[in-house]
Amino acid sequence: YPKDQVVVVKKNRDFAFTGVVNAGKFEYFAKDCYFNYDEFLIDFSNIDSLRIWANTAKKGEHGNNQERRVVSVLEHLKGVLYIDLPQNKSHIEDLPTYPIFDSQKDSYVFYDKQSNQNGVYNKNEFYFHIEPFNFDSLKTFENKSVQLDGTMHSAGIFPDFEEKLRIMPDYSLGFERSTPPEGYPMYGGKARFYNKIRVSDKGMRGNGKLNYVTSTTMSDDYTFFPDSMNGRAQSQVIEENPVAVEFPPVSAHDVDVHWEPYKDFMRTTVVNESIAMYDGSKFDGHLVISPEGLTGGGLYMFAQAELEADLYSFKFSDFKSDTADFRLKTLEESALAFSTNNVNANVDFKERKGTFLANGGGSFIEFPINQYICFMDKITWFMDDEFIELGADAVAETD
Repeated sequence: YPKDQVVVVKKNRDFAFTGVVNAGKFEYFAKDCYFNYDEFLIDFSNIDSLRIWANTAKKGEHGNNQERRVVSVLEHLKGVLYIDLPQNKSHIEDLPTYPIFDSQKDSYVFYDKQSNQNGVYNKNEFYFHIEPFNFDSLKTFENKSVQLDGTMHSAGIFPDFEEKLRIMPDYSLGFERSTPPEGYPMYGGKARFYNKIRVSDKGMRGNGKLNYVTSTTMSDDYTFFPDSMNGRAQSQVIEENPVAVEFPPVSAHDVDVHWEPYKDFMRTTVVNESIAMYDGSKFDGHLVISPEGLTGGGLYMFAQAELEADLYSFKFSDFKSDTADFRLKTLEESALAFSTNNVNANVDFKERKGTFLANGGGSFIEFPINQYICFMDKITWFMDDEFIELGADAVAETD
C-alpha cells in the first residue's frame, strides 16, 4: 500500500516507495523502501513500526485459526525482506521458509500507551531492547515461534536483564520469567523480590515474595510502576525488632498494599480481615512501614476495650498516639462501661497497662450504664486486672 499511491519506477523493474507492506503475518510501516527485482527483495532503510499478526483459538469457516493483530509493535527497525528465491519469482515451487525478514539493527518495544496503566511507563526509561534477528516462514509461523532476544529496561524497578520477547495471552509482546534464587533487588536496592515477573500490555506484574525493611509480603498479583507498587496481598508479616529502630510483631491477611520506594514508605490497608498485632489483639485501619519505624491509623481492638486514632506510633512492646478516643466495654461486651475522647494514649504490652492523659483541660468521661459523667486528667487502664484508675489535678467546673 504505497503512500499517496506513489511508486517511483527505476531501472530493471526496481521501484521505490513509502507505505505499508504486508508479508505473511508481518506488517511493515516504512519509509524509503526499495524493491530489487533481480534479488527479489525489499530493502527497508527506515521502518517506523512492525506489527505482527498472531493465531487465535477461534476457527475460520475453513477450519483454520483466525488471526488478530498483536497490540504491541516493534519500532525503529531496518532490514531486508526476502520475498522468495530470485529464481522462484513466479512461485512455481512452494518454499515454506519464505518470506524471510532479516532485521539489521536494534529495535524496541515500548509500553507507554494510555491503555497500559494510563501510560505510566515512559518510553525513555521503560522498554524492551531487541537485538537484530532473522525470522523465516512469515506466512505460516506459530505464535510460539516468536522469541526475540533482547534486554528489558524497567526504569529502575529491577536491574536490566536479558530475556526473550514472546506473544502473551493478551496478544501483546512480553514475557514471564522467574527471578534467580537470591531474588532481584528493586528500585535501587530498596527491597528484594522473589518468584515471577511478567510484562505485557497489562504492565509489569509479579507474584511472589517481597521483602521490605522487616516486612515480608506475599501476593499473587503485584503491579510495578516506575515510582510505586500496588498489590492485593494474601499475607504480610512484620518481624519484631526490639533494638535500634523498633518494630512490633504484625500478621496480616487479605490486605491492599501501596509502596512508594523513593519516598520510603509502604502502606498496608485492611480489606476484610483485621490485622493481628502484639499479643494477638486486632487492628482495623492502615499501617505505614518505613526505615524509621511503623505508624498507622484506625481502630485498635483489645478484648475488653478499643482505641481509635488517626495516627499511632508502634514500637516493639508499646504504642502511642497524641490524639485518641478510648472506650472500655462491659464484661458482656454488650455495652460501653465508659468512654473518653481527645486523650494522649500510651499502651504498654510489657507492663500490661494503658495510660491516657487529657489533652488540655480534663477529659470528658462518660459512664453510659451508670448515666454519669466526669472530667479527669489521667486514666490508667490495667489490661489484665479489669479495672481503671482515674485522676484529676484540678477541679473542673460543670453545669
